[in-house]
Amino acid sequence: VCSSDLVKVPSSLVLDEDIRTEQSILASRKRCHTYVLGPFLSQNGNVIKCQLQIELAFRFKKTSIKMRQLAEKCPEAVGLVRSFLCGDGFHIQPPLVQNHDQWAMLLERLKFDWIRDNKTKIFTELSKFWKKSHTPFEQFAHFFFYRDATPSHESKGMLTHRQKPIMVATLAGDIDAVVLLCDLGFYVPPDYFWEMVGIVGSSTNSQFHEIRKVLSYFFERQPRNTAPVADKQKDKQTTTQTKVRDPKNPWS
Repeated sequence: VCSSDLVKVPSSLVLDEDIRTEQSILASRKRCHTYVLGPFLSQNGNVIKCQLQIELAFRFKKTSIKMRQLAEKCPEAVGLVRSFLCGDGFHIQPPLVQNHDQWAMLLERLKFDWIRDNKTKIFTELSKFWKKSHTPFEQFAHFFFYRDATPSHESKGMLTHRQKPIMVATLAGDIDAVVLLCDLGFYVPPDYFWEMVGIVGSSTNSQFHEIRKVLSYFFERQPRNTAPVADKQKDKQTTTQTKVRDPKNPWS
């Protein structure tokens, strides 16, 4: 290819496109604050994760009796655990575990219900019994923990749980859910992942095209150590350590 055949994109156009992407992200964040429970989802992802862990440890129906008795007899213990996990300062509390309607709204807001019901090409194997036997709070916690999920086997060429939330929200065409998931620290897949689900030819869809620009924006700013790594791959990288003999100790 001759150098004369290459078309250089003016830097001004690239800057204008980045500005438009940032404006769409800011507009989405403003809309999220107007939603019911939007401020709760606008917190740091680690804070929400710790709050879910606290609810599972102290207020969940399947929690051990000792932990529930501890929360009843010593309420300050829950506050100490919360301040240790979430950090100091004011944090918006999650809905009550028994408030199924609000947790169902949170499921819809992040498109976790689309993962549960397999409404896209990305399939997740969950039985009907699992859906009926788990409350909306349990379901929300289950899918939110996809954020830090690591496959237990080699996942080359496969979609893992960690990659599903943002991809499903993108296929749903919900840019607000995509921005929320990105802000919460969910894994942002690279652009070539769309070849795996067969949506490369959908660039004519303006909404999908805008979401892909948003994902590219977040992917460039994503820490590079967030790529899913299989546990077995970690085990293969373990090295043997040789013991150094101490000359002063003949029995070493």
